[in-house]
Amino acid sequence: TLAAFTPVVLQPDEQVDGGIQQALLDYLHVQQSPTTGTQYRAVRYDLNDDAYPDAIVQLNRCDANGCAWLLFQGSIDGYRLLGRLEGLHSPLWVAAERTQGWHDLRVQSPDRQWLALRFDGNGYPSSLQGASAVDAPDANRHSELRFDGNHWLTLP
Repeated sequence: TLAAFTPVVLQPDEQVDGGIQQALLDYLHVQQSPTTGTQYRAVRYDLNDDAYPDAIVQLNRCDANGCAWLLFQGSIDGYRLLGRLEGLHSPLWVAAERTQGWHDLRVQSPDRQWLALRFDGNGYPSSLQGASAVDAPDANRHSELRFDGNHWLTLP
């Protein structure tokens, strides 16, 4: 229920989470993408309320439109890829509203419009195209995931 949602503000972990790091290494290996020089920051947040924190990972692969982000579903066995998002800037906001059991994400587009990214049964959209316009997040009703500052973790 929406009443169970408690807004929080979270910053990225400053310590390496071995499960997130392994999921990231596995993803880059499958993509045949080099790990050298790859830095990331991650926030753990239970997006589907299954008691296992999921991982929202920002990569240091950015351009004028924003950065690349990976979303991983957490479980007792580790993390599995939910999707890759492109062209997003921090912060990301988690809404109390859910689609197919997963919290909607609110992000700001490059033209400063607020958009909702909704789970489609398999993952979140990979781009902002087709995302619905929504009101700006409210700190009393949304959790803020801040990916700011200069602290990045480096892949081995």
